[in-house]
Amino acid sequence: EPVDIPADSFVSVRVEMPENSIWNKKQEATRIAMEEARMKEGRTDGNNV
Repeated sequence: EPVDIPADSFVSVRVEMPENSIWNKKQEATRIAMEEARMKEGRTDGNNV
């Protein structure tokens, strides 16, 4: 049922994205690219400093 939210309030919503969502696919591609870049640089410990 719809409700009015007062102007000085906010609503916080948490959602779980489906595993095959565009967001999750892009996140996984980014993670893989970063991992491959680290391996190319010879950094396998995950430390970027």
